[in-house]
Amino acid sequence: IKKLNLNELLLNEADTWKGVKYVWGGTTRKGVDCSAFVRNVYKNSLNISLPRTSRQQYNNTCLVEPTNKRVGDLVFFFNSKGVHHVGIIYGEGKFIHASSSRGVRVDSLEEGYWSKKKKSYHRII
Repeated sequence: IKKLNLNELLLNEADTWKGVKYVWGGTTRKGVDCSAFVRNVYKNSLNISLPRTSRQQYNNTCLVEPTNKRVGDLVFFFNSKGVHHVGIIYGEGKFIHASSSRGVRVDSLEEGYWSKKKKSYHRII
């Protein structure tokens, strides 16, 4: 029997959410927002409880240098009002998140829309 490591457990759970539509304030597979997606993935896969909002998650995790980020770390995005989006590092240059326009999906951190956004990487201890 193959034992899955923590990253595999986390990403396997995240994958089961792909395609779920985005609903602001949503917390279920019928519709989920970015912070609830992250919260559900961590709770369902590793039994780790995270706060409900992206700002609370940002304030309750530890900053990681961009060169030290790894699969499973959180990536936070900012606008003029502060933290406004969160996702999970999915692999080299990629993250999985609940996109407000396309639902739960994997996107590039290094190309396109998200590459231009101010971001911060955080780890759950």
